[in-house]
Amino acid sequence: MASFADYRERRSPSRRTVRVPLDGDLRAQAVQLREQLAAARQTAWATLAQPGDSDQDTLEAQLADLEQQLQEDAAEFTFVAVSYAELEAIKLACPPSADQPDAPWDPATFGPALVAATCVDPPLSDSEAGAVPAVGPVAGGPALRCRLGRVQQPRSGAPFIERRFRSDARYRAELTYCAQRGIPHSVFLSWDPADQEKALVWLYEEGQRCGRCNTYTWEWQYQDNDGNWRMRDDVHREADLWTCVGCHEMDTLHDHATGGGRQPLGHGSQVRWFPKTTTKEQ
Repeated sequence: MASFADYRERRSPSRRTVRVPLDGDLRAQAVQLREQLAAARQTAWATLAQPGDSDQDTLEAQLADLEQQLQEDAAEFTFVAVSYAELEAIKLACPPSADQPDAPWDPATFGPALVAATCVDPPLSDSEAGAVPAVGPVAGGPALRCRLGRVQQPRSGAPFIERRFRSDARYRAELTYCAQRGIPHSVFLSWDPADQEKALVWLYEEGQRCGRCNTYTWEWQYQDNDGNWRMRDDVHREADLWTCVGCHEMDTLHDHATGGGRQPLGHGSQVRWFPKTTTKEQ
């Protein structure tokens, strides 16, 4: 039986420790390189370019070197989730300026105030929070919620989750990856951001794989004007005849049941494999 201490632990605000690079110039360079790399990859996929035909390899090497520098420059911050009452109080304390009457809050003050309220190690004042390059300049935006480990807890309940699943492509990808593997979404969010990105890239790439031939679109390149295609030189695959013994036996039973000629079975009938301890009626 769970103790009262266990209950309090489950009810305590969620925490997350993240590493935040402090060099704003390095972060800006990394953002620019990621945008350039994304554009290069999109161009390579669209044109089925050969390796070396684009700047992708060079950009990837530059980005890897820059990310290493960011890791060395990073400092650890621990954040704790705020309640909705506390969040609303922060919003009220940061009203929009006169030139932004339609804004929900003042972007210049809300971000630092939120960071100061949620950062518990080290404690930060509003001015100190605003000086953190990874946090202050993106006050209130998606990057802030991601960097703080989503300390702004969303409203619970199926309607909210359903709306977010339909409108937020990244959230949908995260849940798809987690649900297929039985990984709690909260556990996934506790992973290192780089590991999260790798998992979602893998999920996207698997979605581009053909379920019949098991190849990706980018593994093929246009060969000539006659409409012929061939494998890219850096892809090491070859076609070969392969027979699945299980499928062969099922096809044999199908032919036996229908008298050959691959005639269809009766309506609703199909050939299946069953464990010996399980009856077909089950």
